[in-house]
Amino acid sequence: MADDAFLFLLHERHPRLGAALAAVGDLECSETPAVHGRLQAHGVSASSEEVRILPFDAAEFIPEGAEQLPIPLSPDETVRVEQACAPRSVPTWRPTEAASAEVWSTAVTNAGCTQR
Repeated sequence: MADDAFLFLLHERHPRLGAALAAVGDLECSETPAVHGRLQAHGVSASSEEVRILPFDAAEFIPEGAEQLPIPLSPDETVRVEQACAPRSVPTWRPTEAASAEVWSTAVTNAGCTQR
């Protein structure tokens, strides 16, 4: 295993970056003295939303001054971290024909127009 991710604390004044450690699921490194010590030193638990993880190649997004701890991941854990940190797609909404007709009818009525 190599250093495949960074664990860091992200306080509320920053936008949520990466994924919460708890959202990734159990990681082998979570049980190491280094991780336990870092969390205890900051008075947070591993389930806190402040404890974030980012893949190694996204380290430039970690806010300046944030303490970061490089952590090793197994190949399976690396995939889970990458998936948890990936941007979510935005669903597109396409109205049905009936919904379009209802919206048009409501707009016409609200505009004070009459239908012929």
